[in-house]
Amino acid sequence: MQLALEYHDTLLGNGLVQADIDALNSSYGLLVSTDASQENAKKLQATATVVRNDAATKLKDLMLRTRSFAKTCFAKNPEILLQFKSIPKGKGTAKAVETPTGTTPAV
Repeated sequence: MQLALEYHDTLLGNGLVQADIDALNSSYGLLVSTDASQENAKKLQATATVVRNDAATKLKDLMLRTRSFAKTCFAKNPEILLQFKSIPKGKGTAKAVETPTGTTPAV
């Protein structure tokens, strides 16, 4: 911390002890180091997000091509063609149902 070094004598003359000034310098160094680590982590996360999104796009394209190929190739075999259909997405969680006693069972 530049100010603590610049005003070292003034700080000592106004009641701070050398241990307090050293603690300020140490805390400042730790703060700068932690901030740099956090910024680096944010950059890594952004990069990982881009890579994930690119992979998802490529996977979707590959799945579309595979299903199109299967649709053409197995047009006369509907039982095989069923294996290439997409899996339906879930509808969410089940809702609680009232029982005759007025309590809702755990789902």
